Amino acid sequence: PFYHPSGDYLAFISNPEGYSSFEIYLIPAEGRIDPVRVTWTDGFDGFPAFSPDGQRIVTGSGGQTVKEWDSASGRELLTLKGHEGRVRSQHPTHE
Repeated sequence: PFYHPSGDYLAFISNPEGYSSFEIYLIPAEGRIDPVRVTWTDGFDGFPAFSPDGQRIVTGSGGQTVKEWDSASGRELLTLKGHEGRVRSQHPTHE
């Protein structure tokens, strides 16, 4: 899991839809409500990291891409393609 910069939320991956589709979920840090699904793509979306302002989530995938998502709406903002292997970590910056 990865904490939102405010400490109020955390992002994690899960696969309740089946092994082939890992997705990103958000849940309040106190865990009192059900998680909210953020990503809706086929395949593996994992290794979530929040931008420093908390407005975006960056994920890596087994499909050799990095994706940027709006953390409030779950809307995909950007896909970076061309990595030669699986993307297992990333670190968003202010830029």
